[in-house]
Formats: sequence, structure tokens, C-alpha cells
Amino acid sequence: MPALTAPSPCPSSARSPPGSAKPFAISAGTAVKIMTGAPIPRGADSVVPIEQTDGGNARVQIYASTQPGERIRPKGEDVTAGDTVLAEGTVLGPREIGLLASLGAPRVKARPRPRVVVISTGTELREPGTHLDYDSINDGNKLHARRSDS
Repeated sequence: MPALTAPSPCPSSARSPPGSAKPFAISAGTAVKIMTGAPIPRGADSVVPIEQTDGGNARVQIYASTQPGERIRPKGEDVTAGDTVLAEGTVLGPREIGLLASLGAPRVKARPRPRVVVISTGTELREPGTHLDYDSINDGNKLHARRSDS
């Protein structure tokens, strides 16, 4: 279909909501209200944001010119089968978990972060700031371990 030049009136025949749309096709020169996340009907070659239309139902006035392919993102465009999306050893935070979920990965193999405990032992150890006898030393490990944890 050639480019659409604004202003252009188009018959609007259907709605395509996300998650409940069945595949269908449209004819050249017609429009469909497509909500974010809904599939593009067969025969549609571009998307015009509703803000650039009059929002009409049976007939819609389009105020912006558009080219074929404009605002259409093909399925699988962002990631191809076999792509590495997270390198081994990546710490999984909310972004990474969201990415994995968007790719349909319900589970991944992961290891918890190691937890290290430092236990200072010895009768010679004293809390910093306390009196040291000739046979005692300040316990520098305990405070260092606490500060490294944060």
C-alpha cells in the first residue's frame, strides 16, 4: 500500500484489544483501532497514534502522514533465537527478571549470592576504643566486615 498523506479519512471497521483479539485481515484504505500490545491485523502496513486522529469509530480522520512499516515492530525483532540476553554470572535484579519473563522463561538456573561470615576469635581481641593490655589487640576484622556488607 502506498504512503498515506494527511489529512485522510478512512472507514474504521473493528477494534483489536490486546490479549483477546483473534487474527483477522483488513482491506487497503481501512483503519482498525489497535490497543498497545495487540497484534497487527493482516493487511495493515502502518500504525498512526490515536492522538494524530479524530478518534472516530465508524470513520476516522487521520491527521498525520505515514509510510508503510511505520510504528510496526515485527515479532522477534529485539531478540533472535540463540542470542545471549544475559551473560553467565549476571546478578538478577528486577530488570533482568522482567527481561527473562518477557522472553517466556518461567525458570532459570541461578545461584544465590554467597554469604560470608567473619568470626573474630581470640582472647587477645578487644573492641576498638577499649583499653588494651600488653597482651591484647584491637579487633579490626569485625568492624571491617560490617562496613563491607553495606
